[in-house]
Amino acid sequence: VQEIMIKAIIFDIGGVLINKSPVLDEILKEFNLEKEEMYDYYLEMLRKHEIGEINEAKFWELLKGRFNITIPIPHPSPLIRRYKQEIRINLEVLKILQELRKSAYKVAALSNIIPAHVQHLSNLGLLNNFDVKVLSCEAGLLKPNEKIYRLTLKKLGVESSEAIFIDDDQSYVRGAEKVGIKSINFNNPKQLKRVVKEFLNGNLN
Repeated sequence: VQEIMIKAIIFDIGGVLINKSPVLDEILKEFNLEKEEMYDYYLEMLRKHEIGEINEAKFWELLKGRFNITIPIPHPSPLIRRYKQEIRINLEVLKILQELRKSAYKVAALSNIIPAHVQHLSNLGLLNNFDVKVLSCEAGLLKPNEKIYRLTLKKLGVESSEAIFIDDDQSYVRGAEKVGIKSINFNNPKQLKRVVKEFLNGNLN
C-alpha cells in the first residue's frame, strides 16, 4: 500500500500558538454585559465581526444601541488594549512550527479571529511564520464550516489526506476530520510534538 505523504500542517492560533485570551470575557465584565441575554447578542455580533461582516466601530455601535448603554470607546479600542496586555506566544509550539517549515512542510494558520487581533499578531511578526493564512475575518467563514478547511487546503495546494490540522477546540477538530484531514486535539507542546512525529513517521527532530 502506497503510504500517503503529509505535505502540510495547519495550525489554529488562539489556544495553540498563543494563549487562550480571556479578553472578550473581560470586556463583558468591563462594560457590564454579563447578563445572559446580553452575552448571547454579544457573541452573535462578535461572530459577525469575526467573519468581517461588520467592522469594530459597528460592533460597538450595535452593542450600545441594543442595551442602551453609553460605552465611551477608548482609543486604542478595548479589543486591542486588553489583547496586547495578555497575549503570550507559546514558544515551544512556535519552535515545532519552525522546525516543520525547515523540514520543507508547508505551514498554514487557520483561525477564527477579529481584525484588531490580526493586526496585533502581524505587528508581532507572528504571521510571517506561515506559508498560508486563512483568517475568518478575511475569508468570511468560520470554523467548523467545511468551506474554510477546503479553502485552506486549496491555498496550500494539497489534498485533505496530505494535511494535518491542530486545534485546541474539539468541535473544530471534528470539522477538519469531516473533510478528511487528520487532526490533533492540542493539549500541550510535548503531546503535540509526539503526535506530529507519529504522523510524520519520525521526521521531526
